Amino acid sequence: MKHDLINTGSKKSSDSSKEVTFVRRAGNLLAVGALALCAVGAVGVYASSGGKEISYDAGKVSVLTSSSSLSDESSESDTVSQVEVTWKEAGIDEYDLVVETVKATKNMNINKISSAKSTAEAAAKSSAGGALVGISTEKLNAKAEMMGKIDAQPAVVEDNSDEIKDCGVMTMYTTGEMNIRSEASLNSEILRVLPGAYEVTVTGYNNDWYRIKADGQTAYCLKRYLSSDRPEQVAVHHEGDVISYNETEFEMLCYVLQNEVGNCSEASKIAVANVIINRVKSPLFPNSIAEVLTQGDQFTAIYNYYNRVSDPNESTIQCARRALEGEDNTNGAIYYYAPQYSSGEAASWFETLTFCMEIDGQRYFK
Repeated sequence: MKHDLINTGSKKSSDSSKEVTFVRRAGNLLAVGALALCAVGAVGVYASSGGKEISYDAGKVSVLTSSSSLSDESSESDTVSQVEVTWKEAGIDEYDLVVETVKATKNMNINKISSAKSTAEAAAKSSAGGALVGISTEKLNAKAEMMGKIDAQPAVVEDNSDEIKDCGVMTMYTTGEMNIRSEASLNSEILRVLPGAYEVTVTGYNNDWYRIKADGQTAYCLKRYLSSDRPEQVAVHHEGDVISYNETEFEMLCYVLQNEVGNCSEASKIAVANVIINRVKSPLFPNSIAEVLTQGDQFTAIYNYYNRVSDPNESTIQCARRALEGEDNTNGAIYYYAPQYSSGEAASWFETLTFCMEIDGQRYFK
């Protein structure tokens, strides 16, 4: 009986010991759990302060690098941003493959921009004669960045050549008196002076000059003196004419001849007409019939044109035409006077000039 009690007490003591051991183990597990919770909390605090944040969403793990950790100078070993992998579906090897693919794409972009920089520098050197003159590194880099996003295009060089280019034939008109020259240069020879409202044919051009044909003669003139707008009175130049004129100027000439020497011989009419024509050709006088006839104190008979007094007869008209076609009986005279109507200082001045001829009591000089 006593033996049984001893055994019973021993068994109770053993069970009590087991309970103590279980409690201690449970306490240890709780302590470890508490430490684990503290560790998780610490990780959360670290992530919120700029470290890595590890978030769990239905078995997925997203590794997000804080934007503050990225810079323009990041190396290839930097953590790839925003790479998301489903861990239940992909192993570590597949995850590494995704990371390497993103890194490879990044390296391709870097190489493309580097190549674009080299292309931009080469283009700049080519356009600057082999030296980067006046081109900042910032501008080159900006250009390279742009070229890295789009396909590089060949440099376009503007044609600023002074070479005359052919063009479709077109008719234009002088806007006033205009020099025509042997070449497209202000230093070239002046071939002649065209009057205003004169029709020419344009056959070529460059930035400042036209190549033209005037009465079959090829010449050059500045662009600003020609217009495509047709004037009311177009200057004409018949084959054989020595100067250009328009219909109004021809009528003015005829009125002056009729009222200056209308009662004289045809030789006198042709001579007076040639004085007017020779003045148009002379650098000492204006370059058109209208301007010569309206010059002050020269041909008072011009008022008969405006007043329509003493209309020209057929003989006068024909003499005007003959003179315009080149018939000159004055030896190039540009002055004349009638001694019976002039005396004193005026007559003395004329006589100091080179005498050409005398017709119907009028003396001609140059």
